[in-house]
Amino acid sequence: MKKTSILICLPAALLTASCTNDSRLPDAQVAPPPAPQTVQVYKPTGAVQCGNPGATGATLALQLVESGVSVSDASCGHDGMMRIAQCGAPDGSIAVFAIAQRDLAKAQQAGFNPLAELPSAQLMPCNVSP
Repeated sequence: MKKTSILICLPAALLTASCTNDSRLPDAQVAPPPAPQTVQVYKPTGAVQCGNPGATGATLALQLVESGVSVSDASCGHDGMMRIAQCGAPDGSIAVFAIAQRDLAKAQQAGFNPLAELPSAQLMPCNVSP
């Protein structure tokens, strides 16, 4: 009888012991720090109808980088505002960049604004010249 109870209790004790919570986890199991929060900023390209195509996204991204802002993503867009169809009038093209929230003030000093200020803005593919 004693052997039977030992054979039954021993596996149960081992299973219970293996489920203890050990707070000493190796570094590889520690959760990574959260990613920095990002914000989208925009700047008009300066493009006009029937004429000047305006600044490229690369040129405007360089303005951010030269201001000490790290750019994590870039896209093109339109400010979403209606315009008259007239040669020489702005066409509403904007360049949009994802930056760290902490760099927003630097971006604003460089002439960029939060995309959230343009509620009707639409992102679209950038026109790439061959």
